Amino acid sequence: MVLRWRKKRVLFIIAVCSIAWICLRFQSLYCSERKGMEILRVLCSEYQKNRTSGNMCEIICKDDIHLTCNGFHGGKSVVLKAKTGSNIFIIKSSSSSLHDVEAWNPDFDQYDLLATLEAKLRIDFPDSSTERIFDYFHAYDLTSPVIRNDLWNLANDHEFVLSLMLETLELFPRILGHCGTLFAVEYVDTLNNFKYNNSSIVIAKKIAEFFIHVRDDTEKLYLCDVKPSHFGESVNGIWKYVDLDAVLSYDILARNIKLRSSCTTDLDCSYFDCVFLCNKNTKQCGKSMVTSNVQIICKNIFIGGFWLGRGLLEMHKSTLIRDTLLQCINDSAFTEEDLINALSAIEG
Repeated sequence: MVLRWRKKRVLFIIAVCSIAWICLRFQSLYCSERKGMEILRVLCSEYQKNRTSGNMCEIICKDDIHLTCNGFHGGKSVVLKAKTGSNIFIIKSSSSSLHDVEAWNPDFDQYDLLATLEAKLRIDFPDSSTERIFDYFHAYDLTSPVIRNDLWNLANDHEFVLSLMLETLELFPRILGHCGTLFAVEYVDTLNNFKYNNSSIVIAKKIAEFFIHVRDDTEKLYLCDVKPSHFGESVNGIWKYVDLDAVLSYDILARNIKLRSSCTTDLDCSYFDCVFLCNKNTKQCGKSMVTSNVQIICKNIFIGGFWLGRGLLEMHKSTLIRDTLLQCINDSAFTEEDLINALSAIEG
């Protein structure tokens, strides 16, 4: 009897600790309107004192701006939906304070900046892409220490840089501008707001087409944190991916995975949804990936799960859809084109 009571007490303590951990985890991921408003209040105060800059400051610091949380976020200190008048956009920042990264070195020229960005992202951007970020920076008075610091903060934000450099591809929300360490992007209505109906297959095909563009138009870019809240449709009907903190090149992924001390399974060599092969003999993570972008969308977007929510194609009873998705997940040779062809056949 005593042993049984102790066992129940241990199980109870484990359950309480698990619930507490989950609550803390959600608190760290979930948007805080109060925190965002406080950062915005300090930012606008600094702007009025000419201690920060940006083309969005006048808009962001309006009295009539209305802010609401924009769901879960893991890599950002601020993710808020902003509305002022008829304008709706998203405010983001990786910084929890206005000036928490080192200042731009006054001797740092555009060629040093390009080298730094390429080293970080490990992507050979076409000339037009690199010009895009330099055009953005040189639209400002770089002799001002305040402006240099603000832009250097943004140059250290992975999502800002990637969005700006790949803007012409229309894969990610368009950068509208910045104010200090905050930057604004176009609003995209995400899949977690979508009402599931007969158009699900049409949307699934558009998402598959999106990944064809990622594969063909970028240098081995992988989306490693795929979920319904990260995909959406812009006002002009283009499907885009909205959270770029875990969008990485193969080179930077492989480098980070290689730093793992040892592995016993492939999951020990994973970064969110991106998984590399574990060499069972050497117990080291290898260079080969065991997951692809198309496998990840089939599993996380089309099938779904407890943490991900309902899958886009979950409600379809077609045996062909179920067989297609299972093949997509388990067959490494399955391509985006195979997925589109199968969906088109189902669509009729």
